[in-house]
Amino acid sequence: MYAIYIPPASKPNLSVLSIKHKTIVIEDMKAQSMRWGYSDVNASRTEIEDLLNSSSLELIYYTSDKPTYLHYNENCTADLLCISPDISIDSKRKAIEDPGSEY
Repeated sequence: MYAIYIPPASKPNLSVLSIKHKTIVIEDMKAQSMRWGYSDVNASRTEIEDLLNSSSLELIYYTSDKPTYLHYNENCTADLLCISPDISIDSKRKAIEDPGSEY
């Protein structure tokens, strides 16, 4: 299992991932692509699209999914879930409600 966070304006290096069986990749990269329902795109999406095109990973995402991030300028993005095909039939993505913050 990989949990990836890439800060804005950074270029991720996803070539370090070892994609084998029973692999889960959760990505918080603010990646916007038409492939997963955005009307506009950004640079982070290229890295994710390249990963999906060069590996057996499958993207579990639906345009009806709730965004997991709301920017101050009201742009919304969602974290992405990619999984290997050997566990895809038993997998689903669910964004839970915001648990809040103590601060």
